[in-house]
Amino acid sequence: MSTHDITSFDSEDAELRANIRRLVDMFGDTVSNLLNEEIYDLIEYVRVSTRTLRESPNPEMRGELIKKLDESSLWMVIRTVGAFTSYFHIANVAEQHPRIEFKGAAGARQEWLEEVFARVREAKISKEEIGNVIDRLEVRTLYTAHPTEAACLSILSKLRRVGEMLNERSNPRLWESEIRRINRRLSEVIEEILQTDELRPTRPEPASEARNIMYYMEDVLAEMNREWALFNTLISNVEMTLVKSSMEIAGRYVDTLVDPSLIHIFEDIKEERNKTINELLRITEQENLLDHQLVLKRTLAVREYYVDPLNYLQVSLLLSINGVAAGLKNTG
Repeated sequence: MSTHDITSFDSEDAELRANIRRLVDMFGDTVSNLLNEEIYDLIEYVRVSTRTLRESPNPEMRGELIKKLDESSLWMVIRTVGAFTSYFHIANVAEQHPRIEFKGAAGARQEWLEEVFARVREAKISKEEIGNVIDRLEVRTLYTAHPTEAACLSILSKLRRVGEMLNERSNPRLWESEIRRINRRLSEVIEEILQTDELRPTRPEPASEARNIMYYMEDVLAEMNREWALFNTLISNVEMTLVKSSMEIAGRYVDTLVDPSLIHIFEDIKEERNKTINELLRITEQENLLDHQLVLKRTLAVREYYVDPLNYLQVSLLLSINGVAAGLKNTG
C-alpha cells in the first residue's frame, strides 16, 4: 500500500462538495420562495459581503455591512440570522455524511478499524505493548449545556432526515426518477427547517443536553447493532431476557410476599424496565421486541403456557411455607 493510496481522498472530497453545492442550491431556492424579497436581498448582501471580506479585508466594506445591519429592523435581522443558522446546520450534515474510507492496493474497500489492525500488524507491535496501551486508555463522556448547542429536538429530527436522505441518495443504483424524488423530499425538509423555531424557549440545562446526546447516540448504537456481531449478541441477550420477564407475575410475588413499605422499589423497577424497552426498540429499529427474531419470539410465547402456571404455583407454595413458618414461630 503506497502513501498515495492512504492520503488520497479526492473522491470523498468530490462527494462532499457535490452534496454541499446541491444543498446550497436547494436552500437558496427555498429562501427565495419562502421569504419576501427584502429579507432575501439582505441575506444575499450579508452572504456576499462576508465572503468578500474573508478573502480580502476591506474596512470600508466592513463599515457598510455593519451600518446596513444596524439600520435593518430587528425582525429582519432575526430572520437573517435564522437563515444562516439553518444553512450552517444543513452544511454540517453534508460534511458529516461522507465517511473517510481507505483503499488498499487492489482497490478493495477497507473500514477504518480494519486499516488500524493492518497497520499494527505491519508495524509488528507486540501483544504486550498493545495490552499496555489499552490498560492506560481512558474514555470519558463530556456533557455541556452551551447556548449554541440549544437546538430543539424538532430541528434535530429534521437534520437527521436530511442525513438519511443524503445517505439514500448516494446509492449508485438509484434510477433518475428516484433521485428526483429524494431531491423533492430534501427541498421539503429544508423548508420545514427554515420555518421551525430552532431554540428552546427556556434556558438549556445539562439534563437537556444529555437528552440531545442520547438522541445522537441512538444512531451510533443502531449502527453498532447492525455492524458489530459482539454488540448485536449483547443486545439480543438483553432483548430475550426482557421478553422472558413478566411484570405481571413479578407483581404477584411483590403483592403477596413483599413488605408493603418496600413496594415502591418495584414501581421503580417497572419504570426502568419500560425505559430500557423503549431504548432497545430504537437501537434495534423495530416496533416490538423480537420482531427481527420471529422463531425465537414464537418459541418464547409457547414457553409461557407452561412456565406461567409454575410461577403462580410457586407463589402459592411460598405463601404456604411462610404461613407454616409463622405458625411455628408463634407456637414456639
